[in-house]
Amino acid sequence: MSAAVEFAVKHLKVDTLLVLGHAQCGGVKAALEQRPRDPSSFLDAWIGLLDPAKARIGACSDEHQPALEYESIRVTLENLATFPFVAEAVRDRGLKLGGARYGVADGGLEVLDPATGAFKAVV
Repeated sequence: MSAAVEFAVKHLKVDTLLVLGHAQCGGVKAALEQRPRDPSSFLDAWIGLLDPAKARIGACSDEHQPALEYESIRVTLENLATFPFVAEAVRDRGLKLGGARYGVADGGLEVLDPATGAFKAVV
């Protein structure tokens, strides 16, 4: 994934990176389950990337799934901003980082408002 982002930013010179999460995410559901992780599992390592988002939303249960879906998008954007080539492109040529959440069941789309940090429905 990181190699594809690097290629898009450095060679294709994209003007926007969009982190698109989705409702009813199986990875988020797995992150909310309290189970031991296998340190040799790529899947468990990927689910572990949600730990900072989990810490921000507090107590975790199935009812917290939407909150973790939103927060995971925010955390992913923060992580992207730490990639040196992303930070350089933001600074030097105005690369934009954006976030959105797609509603699998209803087809709705919510876009992260960078000014408020809230997700707003696209109508």
